[in-house]
Amino acid sequence: KQWYQRRVAITPGCPPGYYGVGCDLYCFAEPGVYSCSDDGAKVCEGRRAGAECDGCTPRFYGSSCSIFCFPVPGQSSCDDNGEKVCEGGWAGTGCDECSLGYYGSSCSIYCLPVPGQYSCAEDGAKVCAEPWIGSNCDERDEDDETNEDVETDDDGETEEDFDNIGISSLPTCDCWTRTCGYCSNLACAVKYNLTNQVSGIQVSSELKWGNLNSIVLYDGAGRSLGTMRWDLRGIVLTGCISCRTGHTPRTKGQKDDWAFSMVDGVVKISMGEQVIFEEELAGECGEHYKDVQYFAFMDLGCAGSFEVLPGMERGEQLEATCGGVCEEA
Repeated sequence: KQWYQRRVAITPGCPPGYYGVGCDLYCFAEPGVYSCSDDGAKVCEGRRAGAECDGCTPRFYGSSCSIFCFPVPGQSSCDDNGEKVCEGGWAGTGCDECSLGYYGSSCSIYCLPVPGQYSCAEDGAKVCAEPWIGSNCDERDEDDETNEDVETDDDGETEEDFDNIGISSLPTCDCWTRTCGYCSNLACAVKYNLTNQVSGIQVSSELKWGNLNSIVLYDGAGRSLGTMRWDLRGIVLTGCISCRTGHTPRTKGQKDDWAFSMVDGVVKISMGEQVIFEEELAGECGEHYKDVQYFAFMDLGCAGSFEVLPGMERGEQLEATCGGVCEEA
């Protein structure tokens, strides 16, 4: 037998690449894919598999079968390219951390805070806000007097409105306080029709992992519709959205400017010209959030700020010190 550089065996009397008694078996080696045996059969190389060596051995993917992906039942699976696809409440590139709103060792405990009703502990347990009680914080404590001193008119709006003359920005006062009725008092909110304002809410805050940027949304009667929360991991809109965001061009250790809008039912987060997230609300979600007339901030605190735009009407607690909580700049 005579051997060539590419390990192409020659059956006596057959031209290179042909085998068998009648020289009717063809095999011409492809380096890195397969070589040829003495009888003309393809011998797969590396992690390749199949009669034609055009597939990969289990758990290996890609054109060269060099991408390894190990699925974990109930936690992750693998797509055709070997990329991990997180399942259930798991998130992250390795599907080894809980997505927003999920807690526990198996990321199976779901808890999404409802402003004015409850927050979530580190283990996902609901922490009731006054005057709510019960395991699900769905019972009202009739003896609580949290909101006794809040004066509102017949429409549920605060008694006094403030103009924005001479004010360009204000701190993102946290509504999750007793004074603000744990986000149920419109004195800590801004009246602003978010569904038709292209400029949206323009915020400046430090973006980092686990540092939530939360905006509570209310309808025209001051009823809480839900909360938009996002950080570098993803975005959650109560009852409708829970997914990862795109690349966020943050400036580490410094504040970044970003905007949140909901024009025509399209939820969008942007930084300058770059859109970080965009999704249209449809069906019940579109109906639920079609009348956003107020908003308030949560989680951001005194460190963040927002731009006071024309048409905004501030509640009396929204001023330079957030009712004495923050130091005036």
